[in-house]
Amino acid sequence: MDPLEGLDDIDWASLRHAYGSAEGIPAALRALRSPSSDERGEALNERLWHSIWHQGTRYPATVATVPFLVALAADPATPDRAEIVHLLMMLSVGYPDDKLPHGVDIAAWRADLRERRTLTPEGWERRLDAWVAEAPNEHQRDRRTWLREKRDPQAELRAMEIDLAVYDAVLVGVPVLRPLLESPESGLRTWTAALLGLFPEEAASSIPALSARLEAESDAFALSNVITALGMLGHRPAIPRIRTFLSGDRPVHRLAAATALVGLSEVDETVIGQLTVSSVWANLGHTDDAFRTLAASGSLESATRSLRNAEADPAAFDRALEGLRTGPVAQTRLMVGAALTFAFGILDLGDSSIHTTAPFLAGIKVPYDEEELPAGDELEPFEDLDDRQRDVVRALADLPPDSWDDAVIETMLQAWGVPDDLAGLRDYLTTV
Repeated sequence: MDPLEGLDDIDWASLRHAYGSAEGIPAALRALRSPSSDERGEALNERLWHSIWHQGTRYPATVATVPFLVALAADPATPDRAEIVHLLMMLSVGYPDDKLPHGVDIAAWRADLRERRTLTPEGWERRLDAWVAEAPNEHQRDRRTWLREKRDPQAELRAMEIDLAVYDAVLVGVPVLRPLLESPESGLRTWTAALLGLFPEEAASSIPALSARLEAESDAFALSNVITALGMLGHRPAIPRIRTFLSGDRPVHRLAAATALVGLSEVDETVIGQLTVSSVWANLGHTDDAFRTLAASGSLESATRSLRNAEADPAAFDRALEGLRTGPVAQTRLMVGAALTFAFGILDLGDSSIHTTAPFLAGIKVPYDEEELPAGDELEPFEDLDDRQRDVVRALADLPPDSWDDAVIETMLQAWGVPDDLAGLRDYLTTV
């Protein structure tokens, strides 16, 4: 069957994309079958990506284009199918990393759209009032007050209608795309796994397929997407298996496992420590290509920020502190990261440096502040720290000598403003 059958039955000139009329879309789709890689690349990157997905925005033409992209991706005769599935993944939700680690709350999305369709002008004003009032601090409240004057309810409704229509168009194609998990092409498996994690309404069929790849997948990046997809789909039976990747050989799998476990609300000291260490590795430029790709995709930042609202095991801090004092050297990095996070806040990636933000972890009484603090701010005098913070600093001062030669631990200490040499830290213990 021709994957482009019916292409000319659509009035493309009447549809719009980022640059106006979509009359050029049929030629771009046909070019995806060209024997010329240059022609295919130009069609995909310049004539499709930039027009039907423009900085995350989707358009009426996007909705009409999706079924043909699905058919092309499913046809073995189509070249560069991995890139087409990647595009479909992005079209589904705009920026997929925003859906990590908890996945797409499709029920809430559909309910919000139903409510928007019936919202009166008065109801819209009440919704904006509530949005401003719910700001976490004065800075954000001032920003939302300024933004509310620029919000257009009809434009937002139209955008929501289009976004959900695109999502549903890809949803229809999921059963056709799912078998690509078994493709001999690693890139095709990689993006198919990532796409499946965005569609909880297809979870009953996707979870068995992903679970099979969890054991069979040999490509590092593809396996990382399988792990995070299972977390996004809320597959709790996979938790024990996912936890085994926290101590695996590949940094990318440890990061993927920590991300998935945050999505599954399985937050403990090892998960927090792994996200912290991964943040440092990303900042230091880790040499593992798959890790760099996953970290750069936004999964690390999304999972770390999600810790603000996570419910951690109340005993996790005590275990982190004990592990810091007595654990094996191989676990020291993780426990340093976890203990510092519990005591002082979440380590997060800024645009060009590491930042800290305060967490919303159950049982961890750290003041919450929406604003990020510059890395390296000095701690207040030791005498002014709370009991938990003092316990962590004392435990750090008792680390074995070889820990002070570790660049990751040094960077974590610097990020929180803790002295990064043993003599300096012991001097800090006497500050008042």
